[in-house]
Amino acid sequence: MARLKVGDRVGFDADAAAADGMAVERRFWATRVSGLTWRATRALLDGRFDEVGDLAQAIVDASPRGRFAVGENRSIQVFRLHYELGQLDACRADLDRAMADYAGTPIFRAMLGVTHAERDENDQAIRAFDVLAAGGFALVPPRLWPVTLAYLGEVTALLGDAGRAGPVWEGLAPYAGQAVASGAAAHCPGAVDRFLGQLAATLGDFDEAESRYEAAVALETALRSPPLLARTRYWYARMLLAREGPGDAERAAGLLEYAVEKAETLGMAALAGDARGLLVPA
Repeated sequence: MARLKVGDRVGFDADAAAADGMAVERRFWATRVSGLTWRATRALLDGRFDEVGDLAQAIVDASPRGRFAVGENRSIQVFRLHYELGQLDACRADLDRAMADYAGTPIFRAMLGVTHAERDENDQAIRAFDVLAAGGFALVPPRLWPVTLAYLGEVTALLGDAGRAGPVWEGLAPYAGQAVASGAAAHCPGAVDRFLGQLAATLGDFDEAESRYEAAVALETALRSPPLLARTRYWYARMLLAREGPGDAERAAGLLEYAVEKAETLGMAALAGDARGLLVPA
């Protein structure tokens, strides 16, 4: 978990491989589950999306019945798989099941807010946000602040809601320089700085957003994650197009071309379409 958060992909892969070896030697279900979980995480980072569903199911099959965290992590990974592929109807179904099974886990409500915002269901997105934001995010336990606030930050960016972006910025800013991770390193939706960039842009502070996106690109490059880099460069380009400074349009075009190429190669159809829609024809 710590290696993932600091962008140490080499160390994370080594730990994951060690867990696989221990699972064979000790034949202990918890070690087997950890190894499978991290295999799925690595597949998500790499964009090997065709492997994730089978790995997520193998996690459940390898664990004793009724283990709460195992099913929770599987739900997170399956949601992220469908989200990366732009399958928003499947995301909604995933989250309906997860919230029924794990009602006390705020990350699923934050993910639901993003799904609503992506589907232009703005009222529902706002309701999901406001439930979690009540009382200064009182429903969110400290260990889940970064991942929950990251998703809530994306909600505010998709809605362009500066009023709601401010409190999220204050809560998320202390985690700058890290990657977002959840569960037992069950998934990594990106660098904290990418979400801070989204928040800064929503608040109209484009120079701050630029520095955050640059930091996010550096960390996600260290994580060797084409899907994360495609998303960050897409959002970075959106900010540049909104700022309209000297050279911003040209820089945005380069970022969008990267996002389109990687997203199309990886099967991230929705992201590819969004990025292509921002490219100005030559």
